[in-house]
Amino acid sequence: MTLLPEALKTVPAGCSINQFIHFLQEYHSGRFCRYDYGSRENKRTYGQKTPPEYDLSLVEAPVYLYHSENDYWSQVEDVEKLATILPNLIYAYKISLPKFNHLDFQWAFNVKMYINDPVVNFINDYEKEGDKYFTNNIFKHF
Repeated sequence: MTLLPEALKTVPAGCSINQFIHFLQEYHSGRFCRYDYGSRENKRTYGQKTPPEYDLSLVEAPVYLYHSENDYWSQVEDVEKLATILPNLIYAYKISLPKFNHLDFQWAFNVKMYINDPVVNFINDYEKEGDKYFTNNIFKHF
């Protein structure tokens, strides 16, 4: 059985035009901030002329980051910057395969080895050890 017919059932995946515009706003501004409605609506919505930055210091959930050098949607520099900001980064791993890209995180033939198996192992370890797993196993790969 080939995966291509199954993959194409949901491609392109749904995305609102506002999500796409927001992504472009962030790309062009170089800021990770709320949606920019324009200065007048921003003032009404946010109480300031520009949209506020997201406060990532408030992220409480443990975070595991996986990325690759060839991901055209998540640049290495951006992921590395994010990793320095997140207060509960547990694990960050860069897939070292030169051609591994954004779609490969879901569709690559070797995704089981590089993504799925490690994630399942983390879950199994956490289920065995509970919260002490996080205090005993904080490791970063940057």
